[in-house]
Amino acid sequence: MRVLRFCFFIILSALFCVGSNYAQVPHTSKIDLGQYGFTKTKCLWRSSDVEFLDNDHIALIAPSISKCEKSLWDSPTDTTITVIDRQGRTLSSTKRSDVIKTSAGPLGTISVCLGDRIELLSSSLEVLASIPLSGKKTISRCSFYGALNPSRNVIAISSTGHFDLYRLSPSANTVVEVPKGYNVRAVADDGLLLCKQLRCEVLGSSGVVRSFPPLSEPAFQNDIAGLITKDKLLVADRSGKSLYTLTPTGDKTTMADLTKIRPPFIDTSDVQLSAMEPRRVLYSVEGCLLGDFDDCYGEVFHRFAVFDSTDGRLVFRHSYAVGAVLKISPDGHMVIEQDGMQLHLYDLP
Repeated sequence: MRVLRFCFFIILSALFCVGSNYAQVPHTSKIDLGQYGFTKTKCLWRSSDVEFLDNDHIALIAPSISKCEKSLWDSPTDTTITVIDRQGRTLSSTKRSDVIKTSAGPLGTISVCLGDRIELLSSSLEVLASIPLSGKKTISRCSFYGALNPSRNVIAISSTGHFDLYRLSPSANTVVEVPKGYNVRAVADDGLLLCKQLRCEVLGSSGVVRSFPPLSEPAFQNDIAGLITKDKLLVADRSGKSLYTLTPTGDKTTMADLTKIRPPFIDTSDVQLSAMEPRRVLYSVEGCLLGDFDDCYGEVFHRFAVFDSTDGRLVFRHSYAVGAVLKISPDGHMVIEQDGMQLHLYDLP
């Protein structure tokens, strides 16, 4: 039986390897992150980060970790922030001692949480906005902030029972109260995407903006990918075979066929959207070709793919390293893969 399984695994591996070069693009590059202060660490609650500010600028965040203790999660840490261009040239850099957490900000910015406020930094690392934080002192006020709408012009900051939605241009602030029993799945251009059991709706400051028909089955957190357009909800099929869109009028359309991307046995998957329309979709998946994730015969399968949301066309696909973090650029024409001390950049057509 094990011999048959091994042979089956070899056949599957060969098929996936043959298909792995489909939609490949030739131009890739690699950057050594050690020169920017990155160090090897397994400190999950205070790790380094790489974020797109916009299509031409990438922020590299390297905290100086002397002690990897969870009790220090919400304590300020000496942090080096460096902004580079797509070719890896350093454009600006600063060292700060007050950084608790960082995240992508509205387009053109990086969001830095300082505990009592959030600062939005430009590509030259100047402070464009300072947003005060509220909430209970017993709960880290950096825990629930930084969610962005797909267009990256609205940042949502959570307080007890409600979200503050900040828009840089024009400068504005609205508040959305979250009803009991609803889960926030994404930020929309005009509110929050909330889901309860089978139903999702966009809730604005003055009430429900639009509703979507019930899903065919309950969706987990990662199944609701977000909004491709104002009226198109992107959902990952529970079987992992497709990504489909759903409109308020009930139109359900397959956006991308995942059957040639996914392994037979999926453990985890993730979906990201580019900020600019027409959006591109970054789909990543890991699992096993044979067996389940706890008893996997052969290597664990890791692959990502980029699709055009307008026609479902596969733009690019590639394998990625175990534990690597993937990000898609705002225009959808670059994917970065942070693999420990290495940053891989994939230029897409």
